[in-house]
Amino acid sequence: MEDHLRHLRVVLELQKNHKLIVNLKKCAFRQDRIDYLGHIVSAGEVKADCKKFQATQDWPALKDLSELRGFLGLIGYYRHIVKGYGKIAESFTSLLKKDAFVWNEEAAEAFNRLKKARTMVPVLTLHDFLGEFVVQTDSSGLGVKFVLMRDDCPISFMSKALSVRNQSKLVYERELMAIVMAF
Repeated sequence: MEDHLRHLRVVLELQKNHKLIVNLKKCAFRQDRIDYLGHIVSAGEVKADCKKFQATQDWPALKDLSELRGFLGLIGYYRHIVKGYGKIAESFTSLLKKDAFVWNEEAAEAFNRLKKARTMVPVLTLHDFLGEFVVQTDSSGLGVKFVLMRDDCPISFMSKALSVRNQSKLVYERELMAIVMAF
């Protein structure tokens, strides 16, 4: 608590020195947990807010390109904690092209898989840079992916499709690309 109060004092002093105003209606001090951008942050962990899952689950089938972009914007925010996000979302890539939006069975299946994946995000740990991280990478001919872990707990997932040029690179070069992306 002493550290917290000292940090708070420093932040408020900096704000005062730079003539920044604090809106007390939007402030909460000495909290054990806070809700922030669809996450619940508490001592030692960050987890998704289950109340926010319902909005994703209730999302109706997409009718046009604008709705697809809106949905991908919401889901895309969670892409680093949704395992296999890139693989699931690749069905939408062709639909994003001009005049190419056609809602079909493949798109509906990807839509439902992304909604389900969004509701099953893992509990994440807060980054503690004093300890060790484990990076697991994998590269196929078409893409690279990694999982950043700490104490056997996933912190972040990422997958990326490779360009045609990068697909022709040697396996160890693609693995190195995944490691570089992880960091």
